[in-house]
Amino acid sequence: MSLDWLIPLASAVAGCIAFWLSKPDRRWLAAVGTLLVAGSATREAVRVRSEMTTAYETRSVVHRQLISKTDSILDSISQMLLQASDGWLPNTEAEFFSSRTADLICNHLNISKQAPVLPRQDWRARIHDVFSDYKKTLRSTLEQTPLVLEADLVRAIDKVAESTLLDIGIQMRGVANGDRERGIERAPLLCWGLEPLVEDSLIGMRKLFILLRDRENAADFAPNRQWLVFPPAYRDQRIGKSRFGEADLAEWRRQHPDAPGPSKFGRGAPNKGMIRPRSSL
Repeated sequence: MSLDWLIPLASAVAGCIAFWLSKPDRRWLAAVGTLLVAGSATREAVRVRSEMTTAYETRSVVHRQLISKTDSILDSISQMLLQASDGWLPNTEAEFFSSRTADLICNHLNISKQAPVLPRQDWRARIHDVFSDYKKTLRSTLEQTPLVLEADLVRAIDKVAESTLLDIGIQMRGVANGDRERGIERAPLLCWGLEPLVEDSLIGMRKLFILLRDRENAADFAPNRQWLVFPPAYRDQRIGKSRFGEADLAEWRRQHPDAPGPSKFGRGAPNKGMIRPRSSL
């Protein structure tokens, strides 16, 4: 914690010495003035230290919450990768936040399949709930405690809160409801056509993760980080249970030649029009 609270005391001491020396023939007046200055400075120092202590404690609480929530969202993304895998899974932090991860999330996770959670949810609902909770935490942090957080952390939080990955994950459930009302059948994929934007979202998450990791010691909080831990059997060319592979896409395109969806095996533009302006979220 900073020692800025000592500044009022140091200033008071200097002022008292100067005042005392300036009144050698009136020691009683110098003594009274010294006491008044010292008392005022002490109260100010106590106030500043109290505010700094409160800010430090608040910052530590916010850091712990963000560390926990960020590790939770990364664990959910880890599960998405596992279920969409073609046998590849990330081995390093850099691979986890890579373009290959973006490709698996966007193009190979069948969001109509059941997520491995209880109570039972399909991936569309699961992603909506998890991403909404995380975005709510980030926005609440920025709205309620921006003055106690470091500037680089505030920027990183804001970038992730407004990222394409979170926005599209939250919107997909509403998109599905709107599609049903209009009789539209859409490929059961999360973000096809948005891979570069999703990769940028992952880069933003990595930066936030690194900033929070650097603050774990100060926050006295070390999470049980598991999102890069995959059992060996899963790394042995295991195909994810919710994988939407090339054969699935080709078959879906054959059955829905005019429906919105990836254009690799049929007509249809990339899904770039699905994200609404942020102001409408």
